Amino acid sequence: MKSSSKKKLPKAQRLAKNNKDLETLFRHLDNIEIKLDDEELEVTATGPDQSTPYASGNMSYSQSFDLEDHPDLRKAVRKLVDALHIALAEPDEDYDPDRCDRCVKADCCRFPRIHLTETERLRILDHLGLEDNERNNKKYFRPDDDLGGFYKTVFRQVDGHCVFLKKSGPLMRCSIYEVRPQVCRDFDAGYCEEATQLL
Repeated sequence: MKSSSKKKLPKAQRLAKNNKDLETLFRHLDNIEIKLDDEELEVTATGPDQSTPYASGNMSYSQSFDLEDHPDLRKAVRKLVDALHIALAEPDEDYDPDRCDRCVKADCCRFPRIHLTETERLRILDHLGLEDNERNNKKYFRPDDDLGGFYKTVFRQVDGHCVFLKKSGPLMRCSIYEVRPQVCRDFDAGYCEEATQLL
């Protein structure tokens, strides 16, 4: 004898039955933002793209919930945060703080435009015991029209890498490491994806 039981619909479909507005909201729900300090949760639904010969766009719907007024939601958020604590406590396998020391070619020093400020340029020249003149600047730096408007100088490139990158045994290493500019100091080696060869 064949079973006549029907497959149970997902809860969202049952709630939105015969309610087109709710169906649209459920169907296109794409973002949940939780503000823990404010105990607020905001959901956003972004409708499908719609276009005309003149423009394109989509409808966006959002609603905020005060978690103090929704104890079930608050309980669910607390459960999520507890799970996050467990996940965050596990080290990321991709993080490698020693990656920079094991990098053979110093690939981050091969970016075509490595910017530095005027203060950094002068500090490097002073470190090298050189005067700030046209000859020395042409040897190590070149002007750059930075679209962001903050910088106006980059390192000169030699053989596809920064002029200050030098051979050190089997490795390529920065020869002005002590006075390297901030953009180099800020480079996160732990998650570096530029390295093409590691020891």
